[in-house]
Amino acid sequence: ALGLADAPAPILRNLVSCIGAATCKLGLCRSRDLAHAIRAALEQSGLDLDEFGERRLYVSGCLDCCGRHPIADVGLCGAVRNIEGRPAPHYLLQLGGRVGEGETRLAQGKQAAPAKNVPALVVALLARFRQSPQWPDFARFLDAKGQQLAESLAAEHKRAPTSCENEAFFIDWGATEPFVLAEREGRKCGASANRADEAPC
Repeated sequence: ALGLADAPAPILRNLVSCIGAATCKLGLCRSRDLAHAIRAALEQSGLDLDEFGERRLYVSGCLDCCGRHPIADVGLCGAVRNIEGRPAPHYLLQLGGRVGEGETRLAQGKQAAPAKNVPALVVALLARFRQSPQWPDFARFLDAKGQQLAESLAAEHKRAPTSCENEAFFIDWGATEPFVLAEREGRKCGASANRADEAPC
């Protein structure tokens, strides 16, 4: 009532991200900035977000899982793929993670999409879930070929244009310079520096 906080839909309140490559030395992608982009895409999607209840969207900037993506309904894990010999930020889509007595399982999925395509991919997946006969049971949706549908959607969003078509696909969310990989203390890390004097990791 005092205007000190908003009241987003539960699916937005449950959107979790690790700090990502903006400051983490091990992070590959800027997961926190992607989370902001996903929220904006969902808010503009026309979907009734309140209908999705407590669905969990978790984002990790790398395989270290600090964003807890393996136990998310929709988990995203930062990765790197080469496009025309240049590294570009991508995310693995993994679905169906949950924790509970007798039903704990890790999210599954192998398809990766360019970071700039991920918000649209998440919106498309949730829209198809909303239209499915298994709605609103996400586990049933995945068991009834929803996992295969998600893999197909990820494949459709997999294509990134060449740099001549769209240089933005080589720039991570929240960054202004092209994505790079760098070696630091024997570990690979990736990020896009926002200033000339800012270290990439």
